[in-house]
Amino acid sequence: MGTNFEEWNETLRVVLAIMRLDLALEVNKPDAITSQSSAGAKAYFNKWAESNKLCMMIMRLSMDKTIKNSIPQCDNAKDYLAAVSKKFVVFDKAEKSNYMRLLTTTTYDGTTGVREHVMRMTNLAMRLRDMKVDIPDSYLVWLILESLPDQFSALKTSYNVVKGEWGLDEMTAIVVQQEEMMRKSKTESAHMVTHNHSEGERKFYKGNRNNQNGNKGGNFNNSKPQFKHKNEDMKGKCFWCQKKGHVKKDCNRFKNWLEKKGTPLALVYFESNLVDVPLNSWWIDTSAFIHVTNSLQGFKSKRRPNDGEKALVEFI
Repeated sequence: MGTNFEEWNETLRVVLAIMRLDLALEVNKPDAITSQSSAGAKAYFNKWAESNKLCMMIMRLSMDKTIKNSIPQCDNAKDYLAAVSKKFVVFDKAEKSNYMRLLTTTTYDGTTGVREHVMRMTNLAMRLRDMKVDIPDSYLVWLILESLPDQFSALKTSYNVVKGEWGLDEMTAIVVQQEEMMRKSKTESAHMVTHNHSEGERKFYKGNRNNQNGNKGGNFNNSKPQFKHKNEDMKGKCFWCQKKGHVKKDCNRFKNWLEKKGTPLALVYFESNLVDVPLNSWWIDTSAFIHVTNSLQGFKSKRRPNDGEKALVEFI
């Protein structure tokens, strides 16, 4: 035990209770036995004496040396534990103020879950009740609802409208269910996709175009909406032939034009290790000791060239 007295005290009592050695901490020292004492009284005294001895040994063994030396000598385990607890007295006013501040200012951030948030605030209220601070369940329910974000505003309104009071367990079940519903609705709306068909829906009219609203003086014929295949729009538009359904590097007309054009007049090479090179070319060399063309150390990743890039690779 160092400075964590509350945790040490709780662990000590649990361990001694499991070992059935906590008798000396629960009852006072019985009267000393005499020659006139009964057999039952003698057995009870011996049981308490053994429990007292083992409790003292376990407590002193699990304590820090500094704290152990600051406790006056005592042969009674119950009195010894009381003397230790006096070394860790907490000022009630400061602790009450801290718990009250946490209870009234804590808000739900949405990271842990609303059930854990309710349990955390309930724990603060229970600690205040142990300090003789009266916190009714109705006030605690109201505090918890007020600590929730605006997504629970409908739930807060329902609570204010309902005549009866919600219990703590009932309120917990309601807010947990509300959070699950919001998560499901958020997941479903994330996959919702809407399409604008204004371009494909066109009407063809005969006669005067001013009568397209159905007025007399002109006839119109509604043709069925003509939609293009979705894959054509998704593939993009070619900047060479201005047609949809493919890109420039996949355009047959562009490839035919490249073949007719022939070898370009000027080429640019970067970090090449060739000996015989074309005369109509520019060369860029970084004077590196290891060229990236014959070593993979300079590359973070590699991939196959696309169809539009193969023409450049053939000249290098």
